Amino acid sequence: MRRNNRRSLAQHVDMERRRFLRNTAQGLLALASASPLGNSLGLLNGKRAFAADARPRRHLINLIGWGGWDGVWWHNSLRMNDYRQLPNVCLSSVLGSTGLAASFAGGRPYALTDFGIDADLLSLGTVGGREQLAGKGFNHFFGPSGRARFTTDMLVWKGLLQQGQHGIGNRALNQGSTADYAKGYSALVAAHIAKTDYPRPLHYVSVAAHPSNLFTNTAMNQSYEVATCLPDWAVFRSITTRAGALTPAAMSEEQRLVSVVGDLGRVALSPRLNLTSSRVNADSLTNAFASGVQISNNGWGDSTEFRGVYARYVLAMIRGLRTLTLPLNNGPYRYDYRNSSSGEIYYPHSATVNLACSNLEAALPQTFFDDLNTLRLAQASASVLAALQASLTARVGQAANAIAAAEGIYHAGTLGSSPGVGIATIGKAAFPFAMADFLVRKDASAVVDLPIAVGDEHWMWWRGFAAVTTAMAGMAELIASLKEVSLTGGSLFDQTLIVAHTEMDRTWSLDPSEGPGQAHGNTASVLLAGMGINRGAVVGDVGRGPLENSQFAGNPWQTALPIDYATGAASASGKPCSVQSLLPTVCAIFGASVPQNQLNEFDAVPAVLRRS
Repeated sequence: MRRNNRRSLAQHVDMERRRFLRNTAQGLLALASASPLGNSLGLLNGKRAFAADARPRRHLINLIGWGGWDGVWWHNSLRMNDYRQLPNVCLSSVLGSTGLAASFAGGRPYALTDFGIDADLLSLGTVGGREQLAGKGFNHFFGPSGRARFTTDMLVWKGLLQQGQHGIGNRALNQGSTADYAKGYSALVAAHIAKTDYPRPLHYVSVAAHPSNLFTNTAMNQSYEVATCLPDWAVFRSITTRAGALTPAAMSEEQRLVSVVGDLGRVALSPRLNLTSSRVNADSLTNAFASGVQISNNGWGDSTEFRGVYARYVLAMIRGLRTLTLPLNNGPYRYDYRNSSSGEIYYPHSATVNLACSNLEAALPQTFFDDLNTLRLAQASASVLAALQASLTARVGQAANAIAAAEGIYHAGTLGSSPGVGIATIGKAAFPFAMADFLVRKDASAVVDLPIAVGDEHWMWWRGFAAVTTAMAGMAELIASLKEVSLTGGSLFDQTLIVAHTEMDRTWSLDPSEGPGQAHGNTASVLLAGMGINRGAVVGDVGRGPLENSQFAGNPWQTALPIDYATGAASASGKPCSVQSLLPTVCAIFGASVPQNQLNEFDAVPAVLRRS
């Protein structure tokens, strides 16, 4: 028996040793690819090192907003008929308010009628008798003439039961739980894709200084569930750019590290290293090592391509501000609103926005972005691409001042995003979208979490419009960019799931003390686009019930209704959805398993899933 145990232990140690050697070999191969010799051979040099082009691709991009999107300007859970039944006393109080009534007058975001605000609401159609409303902002980007299309690209999932607000709701959406040790769906999908498809160099990225800034846990994450944090351009540049050639001392240190990793793979593993926790740590470190050496010195952070992608999102956002928020310059709520105590300018005047947008459009016309896309897709001969690269580099350099003027414009004061993720300028709003676009189109990342500007503006609703405008402009531009990449069976958009959520809905409230569409709602909702969803559908519903007056009086239709999980329609015999329903549903789209200790009464909702 002892001899058999010794043989079993020896076999186990040998298996672990071979496994460690295999991981080490992957890291050494990646290091060779990232070395000057490897680059000269074209082993990396901006190309994918892990995967061949023929492999199927799947991606997840998770847009996380702290606070809640405006309930009238953007997204609302109600139906047109609900608005027709709004209490007249509410409308009378608004019409009798000098400030708000003036700001609602002709040319402003809202135009009041006798029975509601139908004139400025877009009904996105009926699905099984269910209507979905959207304001001018949503319609601009996702309506019939928008950059993306709701009916062909997206799904609205509304009427999700809340579990708390201001950070709590975000965690429940991301993780299906508020527990400190729950794993988020991004981490679960990242691990599943690495196993069933293939791992990428920067497999799972969080565009934040720490994943907790985006309301995701890390305590129990392992291997490809561990996110690489790229909070800003400086960090991205530092890990992808090496200043000059390695000195002999640095080269010696790098070789010593490689030698140490190799030596560890050749020694017999002790019983302590047979522990699962030890193997998990070894996997995580090996993955990080392999990723680091693959992207080292590829120059992505300083590349013309990334600078062009970034400029694309800056332009999309400032165009959105110019089109949608400039009417606020009329009346008492001017776009150059100042903090009465500090004198801080929350937004520049409309003339500043117009000038910055016009200058950027002149510096980088559509022909620039057409050429950039040709370069990104490599749809030309090598000589043509080389000429394009030189031309684009020159044009980006010449546009530097125009980009700087646009990216520095304030749009959200101090409440644009979550604590720890400051999004107060166009540039800070554009970078996360540019990072996701760049990494996913290069197939350098499978999963990207990023922050969007939403905020909690309440009575300062006029600056909330600007914040959410940048978020929706970024989402629409991201959809358009992914559609530009053709793959077998469709586009990259068709193989990417985009999830956008905020911790709560906003009410339809027109209370002058609170502002239009800005009070805390008692439900949450999610916008989904791309892969694996029932596009054009509206899932879930809200109605009148006991929750409607729980926080802000006089706001009906604040109760999540039970639904038929198969159809998504309200049903007395169904059951409600919760913010906890998002995790199992996203996992179901990718075929990933939910950990047994995170299973609860809320399952995946089939009505959200694409129907074959």
